[in-house]
Amino acid sequence: MEALSPATLRAKAQAGYGSKGILQRTGALRRGFKITQKGFGFVKISNPVPYFKYHEQGGPVIPKRQMLAVPNKSAKQVMKIFQKHVRNILK
Repeated sequence: MEALSPATLRAKAQAGYGSKGILQRTGALRRGFKITQKGFGFVKISNPVPYFKYHEQGGPVIPKRQMLAVPNKSAKQVMKIFQKHVRNILK
């Protein structure tokens, strides 16, 4: 992840956000994540915050700062845990 520019750091300080995390001003984006389970084996993670898509995909002014990237190895581990959980429910 790219470091914030000195100008951005100054702007954050002037706006009163000080040393909060790179993508954190109000916390709305972090609190906006919703998880929905639809049947067995399907989980949807979404974020209705209007500017989420710009962080996830990037744009003409802001760099891509992907929040939902899941490496293959992690995805397989999550799937195994999920499948084990579902099997326990069905017992």
